[in-house]
Amino acid sequence: MLRHDGTPVDRAVVERMTASMWHRRPDAAGIYATGAVGLGFRRLSILDLSHAADQPMISDDGQLTLIFNGEIFNYVELRRELEALDHRFRSSGDTEVLLCSYRQCGPACLERLNGMWAFLIYDARRSILFGARDRFGVKPLYIHRSTDRVLLASEIKALLSSGVCATGPNWSEISAYLLRSRLDEGTESFYKHIEQIPAGTAFELDHAGKLNAWRYWSLPEAAPQNVKDPASEFAELFEDSVRLRMRSDVPVGVCLSGGLDSTAIICAMARQWNGSLQPLHAFVY
Repeated sequence: MLRHDGTPVDRAVVERMTASMWHRRPDAAGIYATGAVGLGFRRLSILDLSHAADQPMISDDGQLTLIFNGEIFNYVELRRELEALDHRFRSSGDTEVLLCSYRQCGPACLERLNGMWAFLIYDARRSILFGARDRFGVKPLYIHRSTDRVLLASEIKALLSSGVCATGPNWSEISAYLLRSRLDEGTESFYKHIEQIPAGTAFELDHAGKLNAWRYWSLPEAAPQNVKDPASEFAELFEDSVRLRMRSDVPVGVCLSGGLDSTAIICAMARQWNGSLQPLHAFVY
């Protein structure tokens, strides 16, 4: 939450929003509140199960504060690059890698990320709240703007739980869904004054409430390519994608639908599972 009316943030509002998310992230919780900015987070631990990776995560100099929903698949490679630039880490997961990537490159860090995410960083150096959503919008991020504050959350439920979100049914979107089966064709939601940040979008929000958003990525037009062995090239890319997504400090599993896609995924996982002491879990639905 960011207040832009000169009033300090109401911590109770952030606490209500954070408490509404307990069902998704039961492992840890934290709140950061200073001046006009309040950030709350509930954590589901996947990488680095220690408290060193809890959020909100604050940089060593106290100038950057991050809350991050998602996973950076190439965090190991990015960490090596950052360590070569004299960044030092106190945790072993991807959250601190994202924080240090922003500290090193600013918004340009998005170009280097491979993963799924919705995150906010309060940058006290520039007095702005920087945020972004992953390229394809796997992780959600919703926004509500009023005359005195801006609320952001990964679920609409958190905005409604704030107690300060004035909204109601958005009948134009509801009717478009019920009558014409249209859904998520724009930024509007089923609630008035609650929108979603578009996929592949980054933004900066200043203390006056001014929002500057831009599209940092869009699907490029496919140019004709001369590939000698398309099947082998695809197989190599597919295997590497599965490898990156298997990085975890908790047991890894896959949902089997009986189709070719999930079957191909678990076969690739099994090929890379040799030597692991953990079982490979599969669930049928």
